[in-house]
Amino acid sequence: ISRVRRHATSCALLQPPASPSTAMGKAGARRPAAAKKGSEAAVAAVGEDALFEERVELPPVPEDARLTVGGAVLAPDGKLDVSAYEDLHSYFAGEPAPPKHPMPEKPGVRIGEDVPKGLRTWDDLRAGASGKDGAGWIAVRCRKNEAKKEKWFNIRTCGSWRLAFLLARLQRDLFERGVGVRPAVAEPTQASADSPAEASASGDAAASSERKGSETPQKKRQAPAGAKASARKRARAEPKPPTEAAKKAPLIGSDVFAGSARWQQILAARQAQQQQSKNTED
Repeated sequence: ISRVRRHATSCALLQPPASPSTAMGKAGARRPAAAKKGSEAAVAAVGEDALFEERVELPPVPEDARLTVGGAVLAPDGKLDVSAYEDLHSYFAGEPAPPKHPMPEKPGVRIGEDVPKGLRTWDDLRAGASGKDGAGWIAVRCRKNEAKKEKWFNIRTCGSWRLAFLLARLQRDLFERGVGVRPAVAEPTQASADSPAEASASGDAAASSERKGSETPQKKRQAPAGAKASARKRARAEPKPPTEAAKKAPLIGSDVFAGSARWQQILAARQAQQQQSKNTED
């Protein structure tokens, strides 16, 4: 703006001096109205980007603890607080347009820098989104059996593609270390609210009752009904084994006595006694 004004002033000095009435005019202005409008049009024609010096290359990462995992500034939701990095906008100001970046498909990335998995860009204007003009980098973490975690870094709030990329990469590193999701706070149980002695006594009583309930006496255990019936059937079908006395007792038949001489003598003597007793009675 100052250069445009100096140019207009030099042009005015080269013109021939005007009469006092022409210089002051009716309203008492020091410049003609036409010259004032022409300078304002020239300033408006100058693009906003032309007022800043354009960088030839992207600046390196500054030595700032906030750009490290240990010194990152977090918002209440556990993610990076972008507003805490507003003072770095001037450091990254004046970056060239994305087509002039070292890697146009990855704006904000210098040659040799690592772009880890979980980072991607978006550009509403290139995508043809109606009513949206956002663009920048996104840090995403997707794992099995985990809720999806992501954070969007818009160049409108970050001030440049370079800072948006650095913050997205930092956020990705925080995600990988488990930062960004606050764990649920467990409510205290009744046992923890009681005194230590009462908690210990109640715990011992519960353990004792649990052991008693798990132990079952042998006498109370009963076999299934089907097992009893099958046992009775086996008892009826199987004969009882002979005792030891039955095994030792000899089996003697009548034919054995008939063929014995001693037995014949005994019978003859008995018959003689019986005959003698009859004679005596007569």
